[in-house]
Amino acid sequence: VHRAHISPPPADTAVDLFYVTDERNQLPAESRVAEISRNVQCTAGRRGGGTARVLLTPAPTFVTKQGSARLFEANSIGKIETASATQYTEATVTVDNLMSKAHTVFQMRTRDRKGLLYDVLRASKDLKVHISYAKVEMRGKGMCEVDLFVARCTNLEEQRYLCQRYKENIERPVSVQIMTMGLDEITTELRVIAPLDISGFTRPRVLLDVTEALRQLKVMVFKADIITDDGTPQQHDEGGVGGSTRHEVHRFLLTDEQGQPISSVRDRKVICNKVLSVLLQ
Repeated sequence: VHRAHISPPPADTAVDLFYVTDERNQLPAESRVAEISRNVQCTAGRRGGGTARVLLTPAPTFVTKQGSARLFEANSIGKIETASATQYTEATVTVDNLMSKAHTVFQMRTRDRKGLLYDVLRASKDLKVHISYAKVEMRGKGMCEVDLFVARCTNLEEQRYLCQRYKENIERPVSVQIMTMGLDEITTELRVIAPLDISGFTRPRVLLDVTEALRQLKVMVFKADIITDDGTPQQHDEGGVGGSTRHEVHRFLLTDEQGQPISSVRDRKVICNKVLSVLLQ
């Protein structure tokens, strides 16, 4: 999925538009269209308690992956507010070259949370760190320790760089932002920004968790977009370890139960904190 557009019309239905490519390169074959339709209808019917109508058509030629994020930024207005720093967990990352003669061990300690191993492994993949062995141990008070045994690393600069990148990915895996206003006067814009891994795969469950958080707060979604921002890979000059600037941006245009924008600073902060809490609970 390269882009999505979700809109709830007044007829108590939802119209979800996804721009996709087929990794099997079988579209628009009728058999492939039928397979996709069956899977979507089965999933939507099981979770929504109803039926779903699926139509697959070629996307317009003007729909491309490039430029989507720039258009998104150009249309954004208002002041950006973010979730409280206390909602994020802290992490310590250290290096041990004495535990093993053949490996360097990166030792990570942080609060256990949803997606922790995913973030560690995604960071390893992006940094081209090959893991020979890993140990995960739960400690008291909800703390988690992860030891990664990787190829021997004696370059101090590279060690510091890897520790910093692991720490960033564990402590700030996603960004939650809310604008003081949306694209018009009746909505408030919420953004959730999650990095893609080096292969272009997205973070699991973001849309599900965000909508669940908004449902608990009784906040209405007027419209939602998902945009893939194709950045350029970064190269670490001295250590030769690559990173990635590619992100998936989830945008939600919100109103309160009465269809009014979220005007209160306190209410906007509550929404940010709740969304981040559900994403990383």
